[in-house]
Formats: sequence, structure tokens, C-alpha cells
Amino acid sequence: MRLLKTTTWILCTLLLILIPLTVPAQDLNAYREQLDAQDAGQPWIIDADKLRYDDRNQRYIAEGGVVIQKGGRRLSADVVEFDRRQMRALASGNVRVSIGADELTGSRVDLDLENQTGVLHDGYLLIRENNFRLKGERIEKLGENTYGIENASVTTCEGDVPDWMITGRYVKVTIEGYGWVKNAAVRARDVPFFFLPYFVFPAKTQRQSGLLIPEFGRSSRWGYFIDQPLFWAISDSADATFYYHYMSERGHKFGGEFRYFLTETARGSWMADYLNDDKIDDGIGDNSLDWGYEGDDFLRPNKDRYWLRGGHYQPLPFDFISRLELDLVSDQDYLTEFKEGYSGYDDTETAFRSDFGRQLDLYTDPVRVNRLDVHRIWSQANLDVDFRWYDNVVNRRFSDTDDTLQRLPFIGFDLTRQRVFSTWMFAGLESSFNYFYRQDGDSGQRLDFYPRFSLPVTAGRVVTFEPSAGLRETLWHVDPQNPVDGSKNSFNRELYDLRLDITSDIHRVFAVGGSRIDRLKHIVKPQVTYEYVPGVDQSALPDFDEIDRVEPQNKVSYSIDNFFISRSRQATGPDADAAAAAGYEQQQVGRFKLSQSYDINEARRTELPPGEQKQPFSPVTAELDLYFSPYVYLDADAAYDVYDNRLNSSNIGVNLTDKREDNLYVEYRFTRDLIESISGDLTVNLTRSIAGGLEYERNIRSGQRLRAGASILYRSQCWAIGTRYLDQPSDRKIEFWVELTGLGELRGSL
Repeated sequence: MRLLKTTTWILCTLLLILIPLTVPAQDLNAYREQLDAQDAGQPWIIDADKLRYDDRNQRYIAEGGVVIQKGGRRLSADVVEFDRRQMRALASGNVRVSIGADELTGSRVDLDLENQTGVLHDGYLLIRENNFRLKGERIEKLGENTYGIENASVTTCEGDVPDWMITGRYVKVTIEGYGWVKNAAVRARDVPFFFLPYFVFPAKTQRQSGLLIPEFGRSSRWGYFIDQPLFWAISDSADATFYYHYMSERGHKFGGEFRYFLTETARGSWMADYLNDDKIDDGIGDNSLDWGYEGDDFLRPNKDRYWLRGGHYQPLPFDFISRLELDLVSDQDYLTEFKEGYSGYDDTETAFRSDFGRQLDLYTDPVRVNRLDVHRIWSQANLDVDFRWYDNVVNRRFSDTDDTLQRLPFIGFDLTRQRVFSTWMFAGLESSFNYFYRQDGDSGQRLDFYPRFSLPVTAGRVVTFEPSAGLRETLWHVDPQNPVDGSKNSFNRELYDLRLDITSDIHRVFAVGGSRIDRLKHIVKPQVTYEYVPGVDQSALPDFDEIDRVEPQNKVSYSIDNFFISRSRQATGPDADAAAAAGYEQQQVGRFKLSQSYDINEARRTELPPGEQKQPFSPVTAELDLYFSPYVYLDADAAYDVYDNRLNSSNIGVNLTDKREDNLYVEYRFTRDLIESISGDLTVNLTRSIAGGLEYERNIRSGQRLRAGASILYRSQCWAIGTRYLDQPSDRKIEFWVELTGLGELRGSL
């Protein structure tokens, strides 16, 4: 019994020594403590053909199919020996250590238990999380987190002859630090094609400071360029990234990003970029052609160019939530110029949308929204206090005056539609207060109070009648820029409106009896709406936004909405009974809606300009969504003018896929007297490893090609390489990228 306990202690210590070899992404002491705490109640299970003690040499020996395991850890070897005097342990013969999904194998391991060092011979380490495979003739544990490996190789590829690997005469690696390879060679199928006397790589998966993979290439607008990011892990809850972007045609652009978490829900991100541009668009010579953009009505004479954006999101007491968002840009062309790449508009918009649910203004919009917002949402009400500053870049740059309307603040309080006590009546409320400010022009305040009362009635469980009435009270106080003695500064308006909604919901289920779909449900939702707003003279009232001018209405709108929902068996078994037992799944396979309105006021109009006719009927609008199969989807909408007998607009998109995940998307867009274009994107998986792509967009009206490109991608189990050619009116470039799984991706363009 004493022998068994002693051997158990020896082998426990042996496994604790080996743990660091297979857990490179965590603090090792913390990991040991965690494992000890988790496994404290579990016994070590030891299995061996023979267990004996050499009294003369004070050595314990376990022989023959030795297996020691506890929880998710397992050690197997032919022989395990422990020298009690020197506190050394030796496992030999088919040594294999498994901790979770990771594995370590070798012919022999020799450990100094007192100093926690050791040597593994003919070692092979597999870290399944990122599929790293590390080999070495001799792996020596030099310290708690440092290892030396002789004649080493590292790869993420499977097979005896991997597609790529990095080899070196000697590798010294510190976990959660860096690895240094002496006499490094990058090999493809065991053929060296790149040599370095020293090669440094990050040996970490936690957030660590260091250089990130750069982007480089050539652009017709930037010249030769390289964009190098540097990551700084400030703490567990904060980090920063700095960018140096050199462009041979434009100069040096510097940028930075700071991200932080104050608590699990209080967080923020701030970004800034600055460029002293070597090129300007001042209208002289070819400057506008070379450095401006088609369709831009303004020059860009400034050299100082910047973009400051960011946000802080903070919960407050009493379940209030606050957000501070900034978006300040130097000129109207900056976001078009730097739409792509590190710290460009696309990456910023993607990060803000995914991290904070924030959608930036379009990169072509010269008016950028900056805001401080505090809001609270209840089950049937919400309160919003929002300070909004609209930064008009064009006015700021090119105008002596700026009449952009600011809201400092907007306060909104709304009540959702809800029953009034125990009556049949329902009521809702929209209310707001605005303080409007202009740097140049009249400012003012407005209070708008707009309750609505409704009384829905259902007839025969088929048709619902819902009459409603809205009462609107609006108060203004104007602060004129140039006050006039005796002028009126306070105003008020009372309005009412009436509305009647008649809706129905009819459906029928058809037995299809198909192999995939057995039922099809057709839902028809007709709706007729009458809206009435009396005509009130509002010409003497202030005019800040659309609420200040409520147009009279006397209109009937009608629509019919069709939904098609399929039911199919969830075929999880080999026969129909097993599939039926698994239940059914429903999916909307189609939708078709037609709508139009009739303007009674227009029909009653008596004064008509010469040659003009009444047009009380609006265009007929149609919306169509069809899922022909899991691989075919169509989305279309159109508006048809019943007087001119032609389309006002038409948009249609078709998406085709197949089981190989080939994809074709074609879109046609038409707006009368404005745009007509067609575009297409095609991706074809030529083989399991090779995919090709084509893209094209053309302005049919002008005959101009807006976009044309082609790409090809080769992807293996552990690496990928691709290239893309893109031709646009403002730029032409060739992009390329190489990815080594586990090491990262390198991108560039020409």
C-alpha cells in the first residue's frame, strides 16, 4: 500500500511537470491550481503489468503497459521509473501524454522534479485548438515557461510531408512570449524556398503586445504603400493599436485605436487618423482629375486630413443607458479615399456595428452625426434624451455661414399602444421637446404632444375595424438671429387627424404531397386605410423640420399582402415514420404585396395649370420575395405610374447557390430619370480546393463601367493563397493574400 501511494505521488508530480508543454495559452500556475481544484475529489487510476521497488537504488519501477489517468489527463508508457534520492523520473517507450484534446508523444522523457525541468526525446506536440504540430529531436524544459528544441519543425498541416513547415537548427520559445528560430527555413513539401538566419514568431494566443501583419502594395492614388499596425495589450481590460501608413504619392499617415472595458457593460472605443497630404484637389491643372472624385461638386484644397471617431457606452443608475458617439472628418473626400484597409471606413463601420450596434453615416455623406444619448426603456414606455450635433463638412470648409440645424437636446417620451383601464379603448403617445440651434440663423424651442386613441372592433372573427383619432398640440419659441422689436416669438398649433384601418387575415392550407413539402399555407392580408388631416394655414409658423409642416390629407390606401409558408418533414430517420416523429419545420417560401392609394383632395382639385391633369391615383407598387428552393432566392420591387403607363422604379435581385456552395448574384436597379445599372457577382468552386470569382457593375444609362474584377483562391487544409483584380473609375489594383493557418494572413495590392 505504501508503495502504491508513493508511486501515485511520483506520477502526479510527473504529470504536473508535463502540463506546461501542452497549455501555452494560459498562466501556468493558475492552470495548475485550477486543475488541482477541479480534480481534488478524483482519484488517480494506475494500471501496469508490474509494480516493484528497487531497495538498493531507492527506485520505484512500473513496467508493462503503464497507464496513469485522472480526469482529462492521461500518461502512458512502457516503463516509468522514479529515483527517490535524486528526485528524478524517467518514462520510456511509447511515451504519450494527453491533456484534454492536446497530445505529447516521444520515445523518452527525463524529468528533474525538484527543479521542474526535463528533456523529451523524439518529441511531438499537437495543440488541437489551432492544429499546431511541433516536432524536435530533443525538447528541453529550461524553466517554467521556456523551452529549447533541437532540430525543430512547426506546422499546422497534417501528413508526414506537410504542405508547409518552418524548420530550424534550434528553437527557443517562451510561452506567452516569442519564439526564436536559428537558421530558419520555410519549406513547401519539404523543399526549402526561403531562409533566414533568425526568425521570430509570437508564441501566444492571449492578447500580447507586438507587431501585427502589415498590408502593402501599390495603388494608382497612393503609389507604393505599407500599413503597419502595432498592438499594445495595456491590461486585461484595455488595449490599443497604432498604425503607420506610408504612401509614396501621399506621405505618412498616422493612426491609433484605443479600446477598453470598465465593466462587463461599460466599454468604449476611440480611433483617430492624421495625414499631411502631399496632393491636393485645387482645380489647377490635372489635380482634380488625379486627386478628386467624379461627381464631387467641391474642391479639396486642404493638406491637413484627419478622421476622429469613437464611442463610449455606459449603463447608469435606474436602468438608464448612455452613449457618447463622435464622428469628425476633415473633408468630404477623406472617407472615399480611405474606405478600405486598416483603420479605413469599412473596417471601422464593421467594428462599430458588431461591437456596439452602431451604424456610421454613409462614407459619401458630408454631414456626420455626433451625439450624447441617455435613454430608458420600460415595458410600455421609453424616454430618450439625445444631444445631436451634425457636423457639416462642406459648410465648415467652404462657407462663411453654417445654418446646419442642431438638436441640443431632443427629448422624446413615448407610450406604446395600450388599453385604457378596463375599457375597449386603446391609447398611445408620441411627445418630444427640441431645442434647435444654428450657428447662423434662427434658433428656437419646440414642444410637441401627440396622443392617439383607437377603438378596435372585430366583426365575425374575420375583419377588424380600428377607428382612431390623433390630437396634436405644438408650441414654439423662436430666438431670432436678428430680432425685430415687437415681433412675435411664441407660436402654437392645434391639429387633429382621423384614421380608419380595416384589416383581415385569411388563410388556407393546401396538401401538396411533394417529396420535400407536404403542405403549403397561403395567407392573405388585405388592408384598407383612410387618413384625414384637415388643411391648416401654417405659413406663419416656424419651420425647423418636417413636424412643423403637417400637410393636409384625405386619402384612401389599399393593399393586399400574400404569404406562402411551406411545411416539410424533418427527415432525420431512414423512413417516413422516423421523419414524422421528429416533427415538422415551417419556412416562408414566398411573399407578394400590391399597394396603391387614392388622394381625394387631388381628385377634388379645381385649379389646374394649363396642360396638367389630376392624378389622384398613386403609382402601383409591388414587392416580391421568392424562395424557389434552398438554392434559389429572388427579391424584387417596382412602382408603376398608371398615368404615364411606365415604370417609375424597378429593382430585382436573384441569388443562386448549389450544394457545392457556388454562388451567383445578379441585380438590376432602375429609377426613372436617375439611375439604371446592372451588377453581378459569381463565385465558382472549380475543385474542392480552387475557387474562382467574377464581378461586374455597369451604368446602363451612361454606358460607364463602374466595377469589373476577377479573383481566384486556392485553399488547402493548412494554407490558402488568392488574388483579385479590381478595376474602378477611381482606381485600378491587383490584390493578393497568403494565409498560413495558425500564423496569420498577409495581404497586399499592386
